[in-house]
Amino acid sequence: MVLLLATIIGSAWSATEGQCVSTSISSAIVDAPAVLVLGARRGMQPDHLRAREVIRRLRRHSDVTLAVDVVTTQGEIWHKQHVANGFEDDALPLALRWDTEVSFPWSVYRPLLTNNKIDWVGIGSDNSEMPGPDEMIQVPIGIGDRIRSSSGGHDVPASRQDSLMRTIAWQEQRMAAAALEAWDGKGYLVVLADRFRVQGLGGLAWHFERQTSAPVDAYLLAWGLDRCAANDKVFTWLPFLPLPVVGEAG
Repeated sequence: MVLLLATIIGSAWSATEGQCVSTSISSAIVDAPAVLVLGARRGMQPDHLRAREVIRRLRRHSDVTLAVDVVTTQGEIWHKQHVANGFEDDALPLALRWDTEVSFPWSVYRPLLTNNKIDWVGIGSDNSEMPGPDEMIQVPIGIGDRIRSSSGGHDVPASRQDSLMRTIAWQEQRMAAAALEAWDGKGYLVVLADRFRVQGLGGLAWHFERQTSAPVDAYLLAWGLDRCAANDKVFTWLPFLPLPVVGEAG
């Protein structure tokens, strides 16, 4: 089950399932408080440059709290210890056990995770953790389509599908709860998560909508308009958009 989860989560949408909805960044700038869920390809610098640009624009209007799923809840404990001890940012990768716990380049995530103008929290789920048989889990409609599309269009064996759906829904339910617990309900809560958890129906945004009264919206941070589910929203990126340069904190 752990291997199957790892294969599915982190996979791009396997084929063009529908027409994405192209929208401008300005459409995401709503009155605070609000929750904005961003789906990024893991470790892909273009997506994270765009996330930084969105956050930069939001900060013109209000404070931003960032929740990232690349750092697990265990990593968040290490993060809090790092902050409490007053260590320098250069020591953060060591504190997070980045080289052993995360398989993506630190250089891609460093500008956001070391930006002292942004409070951030790790909400990621360890795929070795499974829900108990009696846990109350809200399983959204559409999660089966997300799993099937991210596994190359192949059906997961029926004997494993229910367990897989419950586990993914349980992970995302807990991720939303952890992010909201860390947010003071003011300004913007920006959630930067694996694209799998945002695309299609029944993803992270679905769980946020059931746990907060604040407005919730979701966008993908892809280059083009393909490889997405019907009605997924993708920002329009104009050639002259002033993206932050590599290394800029944003």
